[in-house]
Amino acid sequence: MATSNATAHKRTLRARCRAYRASLSLQEHRRLSRRICARLARLAELEAARVVHIFWPMVGRREVDVRPIIMYLCALGKEVVLPVMAGPPGAPELLSVPFTYEAALVPGRWGVMEPRTGTPVPRSAIDLIIAPALAVTRQGTRVGYGGGYYDALLTGMRTDTVCPVFDTCLFDDLTPEPHDVPVQRIVTETRTITCS
Repeated sequence: MATSNATAHKRTLRARCRAYRASLSLQEHRRLSRRICARLARLAELEAARVVHIFWPMVGRREVDVRPIIMYLCALGKEVVLPVMAGPPGAPELLSVPFTYEAALVPGRWGVMEPRTGTPVPRSAIDLIIAPALAVTRQGTRVGYGGGYYDALLTGMRTDTVCPVFDTCLFDDLTPEPHDVPVQRIVTETRTITCS
């Protein structure tokens, strides 16, 4: 019963955050995303990392636009890897493939832009994961799009994890489900939170 309640709660949070994102003007979305990126750039974990797994944002859906951070990481000479969704239905797998330049990206599953070619880097080589979410709790429980791809990636990982999200999509409570893997830090436009 607890799991079904958590699933229903996640559906509610997804709907609420999708509606909030849809309400953002292009200018407001850019402004909030820039503020989040400025906070991400100041993270000690980002400075120390050599290989960073980050997502290419779905800007049309008003996902946090982290492209300035991707370009910043490239300028610093760090290796940037992007997610490629793999695995059959019911067994999600997220590969981390090197990013070269924007023109080399192609639409993957659900329209997410992915590297067209490249050899995935081993999970053990990743120093920092910047994971997307529709919503997140102060304890680090992410509410993604429901495919389980990032939970599959994060399971068993000992690397640093960060979730950039808009303030409005930060919530106090959500009972985690057994497969949920919390992130260690949350970055919004106004705060950086270390999760308990």
